[in-house]
Amino acid sequence: MWTAALTRTLATFTMNCAADDDAFSDADCFHSSAMTKPVIGLVGCSASGKSTVSAALADLLGEPMGQSTADGGAPAGRLSVISSDDHYKPLEACPRFDLDAINWSGGSVPPAFDSRGDADLNHPNAVNWVAVTNAIDAAIAAAARDAADGQQTLVLLEGLLLFGVGAEATRQRVDQWYVLDAPLDDAVAQEVLWRRKWKRSGHFGKPSYAARGVGPMDYASYWNGYVVPRWVEHGLSRIGPVMEECGDGAVLTMLDCRRSPQALAATILERSRALTTGPIRATK
Repeated sequence: MWTAALTRTLATFTMNCAADDDAFSDADCFHSSAMTKPVIGLVGCSASGKSTVSAALADLLGEPMGQSTADGGAPAGRLSVISSDDHYKPLEACPRFDLDAINWSGGSVPPAFDSRGDADLNHPNAVNWVAVTNAIDAAIAAAARDAADGQQTLVLLEGLLLFGVGAEATRQRVDQWYVLDAPLDDAVAQEVLWRRKWKRSGHFGKPSYAARGVGPMDYASYWNGYVVPRWVEHGLSRIGPVMEECGDGAVLTMLDCRRSPQALAATILERSRALTTGPIRATK
């Protein structure tokens, strides 16, 4: 649930922007002043659609702005995506968590989770942040070369754990943040997310938990007993400290992840352009 402490943290930075959702202001902005850095950060809980929104944003950037393709308009630019998911440490080097501590609906750890093991991939210490930062710097350098050739490039960093302790150097490259989330105290909203994750296949090259024999109620136990608490600890509750750390120029926008990926991508693109001077470009 939204705790009083978390609510106070968010309120510290609140400036209401256009809202179109009754659950929480979508989008709510937390900001200071002008943009200074060249990377946009996209953070979100598990199953919030970070990769899907990134793909939708790439599609938007590939289309001419304000004209149809047939009209011959110049493309808005291209998107360079860095995903922290591509830089996890080896499983044996990750933190651990206690599977037995989860109140499983079936009374014991399901075989699929037993096989998964106890590597805590929802902890920031599971990510090689040096590798993530190096990948961002390489993307920024490539975008600068593109700019010299007249190509507009937007660098997007996406991941679950970008607000975690240990990612400070990575965050120094970002001052425009977008957070995909759904209200924690809305059981229907949370079920949308956990069912999405339960049925999702292909993540880390594996079949879905549903296909591996995990029942919906056991997956709900995993979601409520592990996934959500980790997101609160390393994501939502870190918004205040991260904004203070980023300092002048940092902007954070909360977005309801239940909206369509295309609508979310359009919002991000519109706000990103509004917070910069002139068209999207590699450096500001």
